[in-house]
Amino acid sequence: MCSGRGGGARVDHRFPAALLGLERGTPLFVFDRTTWLLDQPITHVRMLHPPGYRMVSRF
Repeated sequence: MCSGRGGGARVDHRFPAALLGLERGTPLFVFDRTTWLLDQPITHVRMLHPPGYRMVSRF
């Protein structure tokens, strides 16, 4: 899928880069999110975004 944790992730040989239209070694924005209900995790998702992606949060 990708190499690295906490930034610096890049597409590697185990992830079909063609699914994102990327070359092997292209930097990715990797975002892991877990949703909790009290003390139990109920969902977990890993999102991979190509260069140029911009994340905006509003609370």
